[in-house]
Amino acid sequence: MAEALGIAGSIAGLASIADAVFRLVFKNAKADVLRLAEETQSIAGLLLRLALLACGFQDDDSQHESTLRLHHVISY
Repeated sequence: MAEALGIAGSIAGLASIADAVFRLVFKNAKADVLRLAEETQSIAGLLLRLALLACGFQDDDSQHESTLRLHHVISY
């Protein structure tokens, strides 16, 4: 009987540790997911600006020669 209580106590301890680890990992994962979402949004914005820039050069080709320069794509 005492052995069964010891096993039950060990299982309860392992469950408590597993719960603490899950909470820590979940909390860190949430921050990582938010950081990933921000990076993805930044990349999407950059790609949109590049697409608009490319469309602007395409429209201007008939009027004068356009040259893509580094300052056209630098993001502030």
